[in-house]
Amino acid sequence: MNYFSLYTLLIILIIYFYLSSYNYKEHFIPDSNHIINNIYKPYGIVIDSDNKNLIYNGKIVNYINKFNDNLQSKQLSNNKIKTNQILKKNGFPVCNFLQWNNNITDESNLININNQLQFPLVVKYNLGCKGKDVYTDIITNQQLINKINYLKTQNKHSIIIEEQTYGDKYRIMILNGKFIYANKQILPKLKGDGISSIKQLINNYPKKINLINNELINQQGYYINDILENNKEIIVTNVLSSLNGIGEIPTLQRDIHPINLNMFEKINKLIGLNFSGIDYIGPDLSIPYFDGGKIIEINADPTFNIQEQKKKGIVQRFVNALFT
Repeated sequence: MNYFSLYTLLIILIIYFYLSSYNYKEHFIPDSNHIINNIYKPYGIVIDSDNKNLIYNGKIVNYINKFNDNLQSKQLSNNKIKTNQILKKNGFPVCNFLQWNNNITDESNLININNQLQFPLVVKYNLGCKGKDVYTDIITNQQLINKINYLKTQNKHSIIIEEQTYGDKYRIMILNGKFIYANKQILPKLKGDGISSIKQLINNYPKKINLINNELINQQGYYINDILENNKEIIVTNVLSSLNGIGEIPTLQRDIHPINLNMFEKINKLIGLNFSGIDYIGPDLSIPYFDGGKIIEINADPTFNIQEQKKKGIVQRFVNALFT
């Protein structure tokens, strides 16, 4: 076999394994190997990979598309503008928002935004995920235009602008209308040592911080190459994402107000999802949502936190909800 044939075979094998991996991820919910070992095997749940089914106590559940068999609902949840419109129409709390109108001038868009929204603002690509293409802490029209124009250069023309809300951020997992678990997500904070620059502190942070906001750093009086004073704390991002260095603190079901639990379960049903991760910002979850809470996003492709998979109560709720 000549070198050309070997090269061609290598390319074919790479494409095959890539597609196999992609399909595997499409069918199973994330971290599937962990879920198999932590949940499916201990409970004796049979995996029928030919038909993409899970079998338990005589009940069969299809696991394709992360248990979300309604593709229309999944597409809806991925569209932030449409999701916000539906939530608002049904009385659920969302941040005030506008869609960027690509059919009018920048000046006309800015007039609409300044008349209807309050700074600071958040700019998001409407179809983005996992915190990508999200820009927070925008306090001027020029910053706003810069972010809009950048997204457009990336061929991302469907853009939502929201008022930025503050408070604790939570991820709430709902399966078949039932609460599974919730985590409070903690922003990464850097503490200076009087020697290292902010950039060095970012590089040395225990978790990878992928979405750094230089303008947020500037708003705190620093540039990224400045040395941070000893014991001085600074935040370099307001995007809480599993890909962005966050910490997570479990929130027990008994510590969530029943009004909030009821809201999360209703939202899951309203959007038409079986399995969802709802992002919520507001006061502590023990306080009813109408005291400042906001629904930020609804994720149809949520990650089942590996640490939570090891907790018997959570796993039991997951199994019970899956095979109701």
